[in-house]
Amino acid sequence: MAESSESIELSEVTSDPRQREFARLRARMERFGDAGGRAGDLAGIGRRMIELAVPLRDALSIERLPLNRQRFGEARDAIDGALACARWHLRVVQEMRSPYLCGFRGTGEVLVGGLALLADAFEVASLARISAPHDFWLTAHGLYLRAAAERCEPAAIVYKRLLALATIQPESFSSAELLDVFAIARGSAGLGELCTGDGEPPGQGWFWVDIAQDCPPVAIVRRAPPPVDDLVYFSAAAMARAASDRLSRDGVEAMPEGGGNGAEEALLRRLRERWAMPPRRAQPRRRSEYQIEVCTGLDEFWRLMAHGEATTALRKWTVQNESPGGFSIMQISGDGEDLSAGMAVALRREASDGWAVCVVRWIRSELPGQVELGLQLISQAAIPVRVAFRSGNSARLPVAALVLPPLTGVRRHQAVLAPAGTYSARRFMLVHDGERLYVAQGRLLSLDMQTDAIELFQFEVDPYPI
Repeated sequence: MAESSESIELSEVTSDPRQREFARLRARMERFGDAGGRAGDLAGIGRRMIELAVPLRDALSIERLPLNRQRFGEARDAIDGALACARWHLRVVQEMRSPYLCGFRGTGEVLVGGLALLADAFEVASLARISAPHDFWLTAHGLYLRAAAERCEPAAIVYKRLLALATIQPESFSSAELLDVFAIARGSAGLGELCTGDGEPPGQGWFWVDIAQDCPPVAIVRRAPPPVDDLVYFSAAAMARAASDRLSRDGVEAMPEGGGNGAEEALLRRLRERWAMPPRRAQPRRRSEYQIEVCTGLDEFWRLMAHGEATTALRKWTVQNESPGGFSIMQISGDGEDLSAGMAVALRREASDGWAVCVVRWIRSELPGQVELGLQLISQAAIPVRVAFRSGNSARLPVAALVLPPLTGVRRHQAVLAPAGTYSARRFMLVHDGERLYVAQGRLLSLDMQTDAIELFQFEVDPYPI
């Protein structure tokens, strides 16, 4: 108890008012634990923590990654505080204490409140790129089991919302995308399906949850469920169908000649894929540890390729593991970076080596200033060009982009890596200003990748330019 009081006193001296209030709420929880009969306004504490999570999520969504020390500490305080409060919610229902003594109207409100705290804390952790802390999932599973016994459907829906967020690999979405994902999950979580582990495991689109372990849901296609009794199965297939219906309703399923709201379409498609059929790991990883040079961002790498290395700041990173399709890299001092899932990154091991062009698949940061990136390799070479479409964002001014050669086993044709929102029609002009000026009309063949930062499309030189 002395250690907890000391940590609260240290938090009280912070200049951030939100951290001070989190510290005061933690202090109230400490007093709640000491009170005779464990009576107190636990409901009020939980409601206030949920209220504080809203502006914190908004603030985190516009922060540069990795977070600075102050913002990282604020996120960690919010996550730990919400978990501590949710644990008390679970203890209230486990010890058969009267919920009325703790400010609740009934047991159902205790269960909904505890799971809502965890779902909001998970959203904060996703934006901060922090893993769920110890005992997080055991607390969530315990609250759900009691909700199932009590037939409390509102609490089960919040639990489905939490599982749905965990199954999409939130570290692979940009912060701006995550805010939209949270809203979609809140609106469609009731469509999720939960069933017990009796009998044969369900289909491959399902996830299994070992409720006796402090672990998130696991896709059956990635790892077979263990032969134990304490399993629950979760499916977000109906949520995927809802995303598909929204795409069809908005008339954006087919790639239109004139484009559309590409960011929203790409987000809905990714959610549909993650919920309907989670990806399986296709290539083995090999542990590695060596230094590399990294250039982050499409614009930075384009300048490097077009004007030389003197125009670009390169940083040292360390490769953690690699596979034929990508890398995991880490930087210990990541201050000053501006990283995002879905952005372009180029790397090389030696100055004499060529640049490998990658896209950030996910981003994690478990400590202030430390950041780890998962990279998907999309090319071993690149040519700086400018592209212009007849309509859309690139109609007024040519856009800096990269031409990538075909990649064995991935794509048969050349591709263009361009900023998000560039594509707007089937045909476009391509200009390469090298030793000789090269101008061609390209014809788009397929839109292979769209993220918040870039888009990748295959093309061929049009033999019949207009």
